[in-house]
This record gives sequence, C-alpha cells and structure tokens, in this order.
Amino acid sequence: MRRSVAAARGMHSHKEALLRRWQSLTGDCEPPPAMLVKLVEETATKIESLGPPLKVELEEDKRHRAVYRSIADSEQKLQFFSSRQIACRLLSADGYLCDGCWLPRLEDCICNKILKASLWRGIKLWLYMHPKDFLRKNNTGKLLWQTFGFEAVRLCIFGVEQQENAMWSALQQAGHENVWCVYPGRDETGYRVDEIPIADVFVEEASKRSEEEAACALHFILMDGTWTNSKAMLSRINIRANRAWNDAVPCVTLEPLLPSAMHALRPQPSTEKTCTAAAASQLLRELSSRREMALVGAQLEESARVIDKSITCLFDSLACRRKRGGKPLCRLPAQLQQL
Repeated sequence: MRRSVAAARGMHSHKEALLRRWQSLTGDCEPPPAMLVKLVEETATKIESLGPPLKVELEEDKRHRAVYRSIADSEQKLQFFSSRQIACRLLSADGYLCDGCWLPRLEDCICNKILKASLWRGIKLWLYMHPKDFLRKNNTGKLLWQTFGFEAVRLCIFGVEQQENAMWSALQQAGHENVWCVYPGRDETGYRVDEIPIADVFVEEASKRSEEEAACALHFILMDGTWTNSKAMLSRINIRANRAWNDAVPCVTLEPLLPSAMHALRPQPSTEKTCTAAAASQLLRELSSRREMALVGAQLEESARVIDKSITCLFDSLACRRKRGGKPLCRLPAQLQQL
C-alpha cells in the first residue's frame, strides 16, 4: 500500500476497472473472487479515510492479522491470506506497475521487447504461483505467458479457490498419466519427492493426438514461489491429486543447469536450483530431445531459446534499475560468480 491515495480511490470507484485489470493480469475470464473484491474495497476505503499511507498500512496489517487469527478453518484461512496478499499488491501497483511485465511502467517496462512465440499445442504449462510472488518485479514466471500467451500458459494462484478448481478441472480432463510437476527431488532441508527423469515421461500418445485433442496434451505444473513456499504448494497439489486419483502427481527432474542470468539478481540456494522461467526453458529443451517431439515438429528447442531471451531482457531491465538506485549489480555468492 505504498502508492498514492488517488490510485486506491480509482480502484475503489470502478469495479469494472478491477475486473478488467484482474483479467489482464491473470488471463482469468472469471470475475475476481468475491473475497478479493471485498478486501480491495475495504482497504481502499480505509486509505481514503485514514490518510497517510504508512498509517494505513500499519492499521490494515493490524486489522487483518486479527481477522486471520480469528478464522478457525484452515482452508478459509488460506483463502483469506491469499486474497489479502493479492489485494494489497493490486492497490500498491495500480498506476505504478505495468500490467504486462510487472515493472514500473514509466521507467522499466519491457513489454515491447519481449518476443512473442507459439508453444506446441501438445504441451500446457501451469504456473502455480504463491500470492507473495504476484506482481513481484523480479518474478520470472510472468515471462512465460508474456511469451506464449495465456492459452498455452495458465496462471493459478495458491489459495485462490476458483483458479485452483479451474486448474484441477483441466488436469482431471487430461488424466493422471498426462500431468507432471516440475520439482527437484531433494533440497537442503532433506525434503524428498519421487524423481522421474524426462526420459521416462510418456509422450507418445500426446504427440500423436494433441493437435486434434487439446485435453490429451502433457500438462506440466511449475511451482512459482520461494523454495520454502513451494513445498507447501506441492503438498497441496498432492492432497488434491490423492482425492482425484488416489496417487500423487509425479515430479520430473531436470538435468543440472548453470546459473541463469537471474541468479545474479535473485540468488538460489544452490546451483541445482533455478528461477521458474529457466526451469521451463530447460524442460522444453530436454523434451525437444525426445524422438517423438522431433517427429511432430514441436520446435521446443526454439521455444526454449525464446524464453532465454526473455529472461535476459528482464535481467537487463532490473540491472539498469539497480544501477540507477546506486545498488551493486551482482548479488551472487562468491562461489557462483566463478562458474
């Protein structure tokens, strides 16, 4: 809630504007969730009545923490938390961040620099985003739908019921055998999942039929959040998967990567971990080596290269922003700088 009172008043005054902005930001054809609309309106009203933004922020944090603690049901608690995070980000970014690239629109917008491309219809990417990453400037997941569009890359925000239900409707239509998570087998805390290499992903039927039957496409779920948050997100996916299929969603593991350009600005816990867009690029690159993909002309290697260019474009913009602010460009640990 750091933006102007005028921006918040505009958000409050026009529900139609909120609807259009929600659809523009998320590609969601449905209206914003009722709880989100309520929180946006309540917060905007408080901004109008209380005055100074810092005072509003402190008062609203105090009030919403009390509401959060009062909710007994864990599911309702998560939905409130997610809606609260999104509402604050919508109000803070209104009139400041570009709806496309989530960068300051007057100084750093890169929308006209991002290359547009088509992703082979046999693959659908789901960006399962934590609400704390929504409208984050250095988020890389947004590059995927900027590049391929919302039809090929669907956004689903953790804890937003209507989006999660829509994702699961599509996944159940595709079938368990066509759904995969992209997640490493172990992290530094020892958290484990079953690892499946790309070579074991069954792609033959999807490569034969996906051009005519989109439901037969391979659906890959990419976790978009911190490594701590992503564990909770993966757990939530598998709870839902066990209800639907009596089984977890298998996780594919990718070959070790050199750090992407974004590592310099948003370091990862280890060299084996990477940002969301770089993981998507590596996924497509490894799938492109499959003989079945070559036979159908999926051109996934080219799609991967386009993502790499988008990552570089975002890095360049964020690097210029840091230089303007007098901040050091590189935030890499010394051992990664030598790679």
